[in-house]
Amino acid sequence: MTLNFESGTELNHIKLGYRLFRVKSHFIIGRKSKDEFIEIIRILHRRMDLSHQLEI
Repeated sequence: MTLNFESGTELNHIKLGYRLFRVKSHFIIGRKSKDEFIEIIRILHRRMDLSHQLEI
């Protein structure tokens, strides 16, 4: 899978550097690592409560 990291929705209100991507019926939350790779933090189904699942 290829993601344009800059096209994701910023989630800085949850954690600095996190971005949200919508892929079909799922949300993918990721961030860029120090070596510029995209780290996948979570993959959630769209029916899940995002705010509850991302409590930090």
